[in-house]
Amino acid sequence: MFHESSEAAVLREAFEETGVTFEIDRLAYVQERFFKLSGEYFHEITFFYLLKSVSGAGILENRFTDQPEIETLHWLPLESLSEFDIVPEFLKTAFDTPFESVRHIISKEY
Repeated sequence: MFHESSEAAVLREAFEETGVTFEIDRLAYVQERFFKLSGEYFHEITFFYLLKSVSGAGILENRFTDQPEIETLHWLPLESLSEFDIVPEFLKTAFDTPFESVRHIISKEY
């Protein structure tokens, strides 16, 4: 939404997708992704936040998001992320080592 901070946007989107109210724990990653799509070059900047459920409620397994019959929600164990087809690729090992400060990732995909 226009004039919405990244923190407000991620909390709104997380609620819309899951029906669970979250609070931000902290910013974990900033990714700059350079990629080519349909012959055009793009530079995308993405913020990855760690979230906590406000009520302690979790996401119901296999619950449809706001995109019914297209996608469902699933918990993925952090220690097994490398076994899944997830994007961006760096998330497969992002939590293998504990860290306290924000990490900056640069991905060049062309």
